[in-house]
This record gives sequence, structure tokens and C-alpha cells, in this order.
Amino acid sequence: MKRVAILMDEGYEDSEFIYPFYRLIEAGFDVDVIAGQKREYRGKRGTLTKATHSIDEVNGDLYDGVYIPGGHAPERLRINPKMADFVVRHFRANKSVCAVCHGPLLLASAGIIEGKKVTGFHSIKNDLEKAGALYTAKSVEQDGNIITAQDPHSMPEMMQNFLSLL
Repeated sequence: MKRVAILMDEGYEDSEFIYPFYRLIEAGFDVDVIAGQKREYRGKRGTLTKATHSIDEVNGDLYDGVYIPGGHAPERLRINPKMADFVVRHFRANKSVCAVCHGPLLLASAGIIEGKKVTGFHSIKNDLEKAGALYTAKSVEQDGNIITAQDPHSMPEMMQNFLSLL
């Protein structure tokens, strides 16, 4: 069975976690929620989600794709070098990397978006461009094995693209 990792930290955008989590399960994937520590994390709107694994105990080679929800969590994820390394390894192995809203900030910190077409929440446009990305402002953008999306309204199209790459 194929596996997908969802990267998690405090302040994630609840809907940007819940919708993809259940869509992936519905499509037959094993889904692991990976965070800095194996504990509960609270979304911006109060949803509690327990990380199934800490970043220290996972083998990234076992996953077919990685997904990063938005909200405040990407700001926290991007300061953990192990999270960035996890994303880089997936990108270099030509595995699917998907991020929504503020999630592309982790892709910028991982150094994988230079010269790539990406989108994200409008307030991170400058961060993405300073990382060398070509910001398109589209609802969903796909460049190779990287899929990015702007906000919760983009998720149905984003998930279709992500599932087609997995």
C-alpha cells in the first residue's frame, strides 16, 4: 500500500489538514502525521490532531509523497532542518511534494523552488520569489513533482493533481 506523510505543527489550517487527510485515506493510502514530537497539535480553529510519528523516528524513503498544510504551522516547520531535509529527499527522489496556502514556505526553506512555478497565499509571494520561484498567483500550480495551491478553495483541484502524481 502507498504511504503519504503529512507534516504537522501548531496552528495548522484545520480544513487544509482535514480535507486532504480523509481524501488520501479514501483513495486507499496509508497516511502518517509527522511532527517534531509525537503529541497533539491544535489547529487555528481548535481541531486537535495527534502526530503518529516524530520526524526523528521516520524513514522518509517509505513514503510516496509529502503534503504540507498551511496556517501558522509552516513557519514552525521551516525552522526544523529535519523537516526541510524530509521535503528535499522527496523532491530529489522525484516523489510528489504538495503544499497549500503558507505551506510553500517550507519548500522555500528547503531550497527546492528556485526556477519553479509555484503559488500560495498572496502574503507569501515575496518570500517565494526571494527563494527564486516564479509566483503565478494561480489557484493551483504544478511544476514537475511539486504541486502548490493558494487556499482552502483550491483543495479539490490540488488533491486531484496530487492523487494523480502518487
